[in-house]
Amino acid sequence: MNHLISIIIPCYNQGLYLDETIASVLNQSYTNWECILINDGSTDNTASIIEKWESIDNRIKSHYKENGGLSSARNLGLKKAKGFYVQFLDSDDLLHINKLKIALEYLQKNDLDIVVTNYAHFTNDVENITSPYYTLKQEFLNYNNILYQWDTDFAIPIHCALFKASLFELFEFPVTLKAKEDWYMWTVLFYNNPKSIYINDTLCFYRIHTKSMTGDNFNHMINNTMLFYDLIKTVIPKDDYIKLIELSNKKYINKSAVESQKKQQIKQSNAFKIGNKIEVFLKKIGLNNLSQKIIKKFSEK
Repeated sequence: MNHLISIIIPCYNQGLYLDETIASVLNQSYTNWECILINDGSTDNTASIIEKWESIDNRIKSHYKENGGLSSARNLGLKKAKGFYVQFLDSDDLLHINKLKIALEYLQKNDLDIVVTNYAHFTNDVENITSPYYTLKQEFLNYNNILYQWDTDFAIPIHCALFKASLFELFEFPVTLKAKEDWYMWTVLFYNNPKSIYINDTLCFYRIHTKSMTGDNFNHMINNTMLFYDLIKTVIPKDDYIKLIELSNKKYINKSAVESQKKQQIKQSNAFKIGNKIEVFLKKIGLNNLSQKIIKKFSEK
């Protein structure tokens, strides 16, 4: 059963990592695949990198589109895909050499719709990996856990999975979502109760970027979470939606309470009290700007 696997890679200004990502596809021990690269209006050297790899292997195919975001790029990849199975891969992440082979064996042996594998984190060197933020488990692979526990107890990087392509015949990623689109996909797919399995083999690598999240990015995530709620309510039963909103409200209220407690603990700490005394002293000698930096430093600890 040598079925074709379509590997869909959206590409937007990740030329720095794209060579390594494509190489992880070419190195696959399972060889019956097509790699669909969607250049989503990149302004860096992505186009020349794609052209180079297309000349090396005819299984690599590319399509250019005006920039529309990750969801629109994946949708175009799904339209172009010819495979019986689908593997998503972001343009800065990597696949283990046996990812396709092992996942496909589980799919076919057990007549499954989705196989999810374990993953690891890395920054620049895939030889130096670290444990993921979440410990994945078989019990997470159901509709209720995905809807209610996502980003609280777990999240699943999309390249951990190998999917039957038929799951996406009536599905599109919402192009208005610029984040949380994976959560939407997993919720919609598992609402229909697909046959799935988790295997505890580290077969994917998720790149961690060193840049910290800015305030703008935090607001971006919050705004798209709200948009996710608006979109998912048209898909799931009303009672499930109400429960989701109730749980989300409790989560954010509890988080706010914890943050308030942390701030109170900081104010009661010796470091903060010493900082206040330093501030008073520096005001007297006209160096109050420096005192603000010191107070900020204490507060961040």
